Amino acid sequence: MKGLPFCADMMRAWLGDRKNVTRRLINPQPSEPCLHSYQHPTEKWWTFGDNTGRIWKPRYLPGETVYIKETWHCDDPAAAQDVMSRGEGIYYKATEVHPEIFPKWKPGMFMPEWASRSKALVVSARPEKLQDITAEDAIREGLIYIPGQIIPTWWKNGVDEGTYLSPVRCYEALWDSINAKKYPWSSNPWVWRYELEKVNS
Repeated sequence: MKGLPFCADMMRAWLGDRKNVTRRLINPQPSEPCLHSYQHPTEKWWTFGDNTGRIWKPRYLPGETVYIKETWHCDDPAAAQDVMSRGEGIYYKATEVHPEIFPKWKPGMFMPEWASRSKALVVSARPEKLQDITAEDAIREGLIYIPGQIIPTWWKNGVDEGTYLSPVRCYEALWDSINAKKYPWSSNPWVWRYELEKVNS
């Protein structure tokens, strides 16, 4: 089964049922202009091509179940996989009350399926330019609203890191906090937009 990595903030949003859409960079990026895109009528996923003749398709396909990867720690992997004690000794940074007591957190990209606590069904996948995101979709990416306020605020680790004029501006700040070094918001890269649905374990 394929794994889909989330940072700690997005994992909290996913667990709190505030996130059901995610965007992932298309790598390598297609040349401009994108000449054509095609939606498979029965499978709800898209392919598209550029002027080099290359064809892209999404890594995660609709109808496919993936496990969610996140930052984690395990004292004893063998014990955690044992049928009689499955999951014992596994800690997750996103929901750990005192994450500082674990000096050696493992990045989500290295999480095996047996250590994951959540799975997702891929509902749809389509290509789009990053800056084409709508306000509705920005909220579906896991943004948090302050109760009683119209202006959305992005929260990170419980600290208010800035109030923005719109959900899209809020998502821009989130994107740049993760991808600014290679593909900042201003570069407007191509991304796959995935819609997800939580799968009960």
